[in-house]
Amino acid sequence: MVNFFYIDIDHFKKYNDNYGHDDGDGALKQVAQQLKTTTKRASDLSFRFGGEEFLVVAPTATAKDAYQLAERIRVDIEQLDIVHAFNGESACITVSIGLCSLLPGQHVRSVKVLKQADIQLYNAKKKGRNRVCQRVYDPAIEQP
Repeated sequence: MVNFFYIDIDHFKKYNDNYGHDDGDGALKQVAQQLKTTTKRASDLSFRFGGEEFLVVAPTATAKDAYQLAERIRVDIEQLDIVHAFNGESACITVSIGLCSLLPGQHVRSVKVLKQADIQLYNAKKKGRNRVCQRVYDPAIEQP
C-alpha cells in the first residue's frame, strides 16, 4: 500500500506574524528534521511541499499501519515542544495530517491521490487541527 501524508503546520502564519520569519524558518527546519527522523526507512520520502506544508510518501502493509505512522509523525512533532502561544488550544507547534492510502495493485495518477490527501488535510483542520484524517482510495469505485 502506498500512502500520501499531506502535513500542514497548524496556524503557522500566526507563528510567523508573532515570532518573526527567522524563528519561523527555524521551526520549519526542526519539523523537517523530525520528519526525516520519523520516516527513516529507505522507502520513505519526505520533503517540504509548500510554505508550511510537507509531503511524505511511504509504503505500509495496511491502512492501519499508515494511520499509525501518521499518528507517530503528529506526536513526534508535537513533542518537539516548539512554543507557539498563538496556536489555539495547544501552546506548541502541532500539525494536521491528511492521509490517503492507495490500495495495493491499483494504478492511478499520483495527483489524484494527492488531491484526496489534501481533502483529508482540510477535514483534519475542520475537525479542530492537530489530528489525522485518512481515506483509503480505491480508483475502481471512484466516480469519473
